[in-house]
Amino acid sequence: MNIVEVRLKRGNVHARVVNSGTEPSKHTGANLRVLKVEFDTPNQAEADSVENARGGDPTVQLKLNGEEQLRRFTIGQTSYSYSEGSPVAHHSWELKEMEELNIQSLSLGDLTVVPYRYQEDFADRSLHIKARITITEDQENLLRAMPMYFPVVRKGISNDPRDMRFGMILWSRKDAEDIKLLLNLVDRTFDDGKPFQGLNEPQLTNMARMVIRTEESLRALISGLERKGLLTTSEKEQISQVSEKDLGNRHKELFRVPDIDKWEE
Repeated sequence: MNIVEVRLKRGNVHARVVNSGTEPSKHTGANLRVLKVEFDTPNQAEADSVENARGGDPTVQLKLNGEEQLRRFTIGQTSYSYSEGSPVAHHSWELKEMEELNIQSLSLGDLTVVPYRYQEDFADRSLHIKARITITEDQENLLRAMPMYFPVVRKGISNDPRDMRFGMILWSRKDAEDIKLLLNLVDRTFDDGKPFQGLNEPQLTNMARMVIRTEESLRALISGLERKGLLTTSEKEQISQVSEKDLGNRHKELFRVPDIDKWEE
């Protein structure tokens, strides 16, 4: 039976490995070790001390036999028991090996960017990515012109493309040339079999209603001014002309923040 050293936030324990196996990582596909370990504490005070030593941290470091490197494991289900009249408490912990996710670049269709801050999580089998990037305005135009779904490759984590879409995109200026974006990316599998409500709903529908109401009020105002001779036909046409580019820029301003690095969602 293997003995491992479990390093807690405050203090260590030596535990027996009573069961071991592997489980494929959702992120990389690598086989991660899954262990069940057991250890004893001589009295209730020591049992409480072990729980306190965790300090609320859901992870521990393990030194496995024959390995110098410490490996991080997440703590799953835990239990402990004791017999009446005996001070010894018996502990059982389930542990799963953690992996370091080192993103090198993020390929979004034909555009490749390098996140300076990156996080990914799975909800069941659907991947959700939150990435902060710095890009030029030309690159931003390519990004915003992408189709609803596009292939995403997480170089350094997995070379397998996944069909994904954008969630909310927040942005701020870095300087006169570059823009910082906070991208939210959602797996296509998250949408499969669900009635798709659209991005940023119900905010966009509510805003659309407000815009339509404002536009109708403005049309009535302009027509009234024209009837009273206070506005010429050419002036009316000039007011009414708004380019698609101007509309896109106005929409983008709705998602601008002072600095995405100081923005907490």
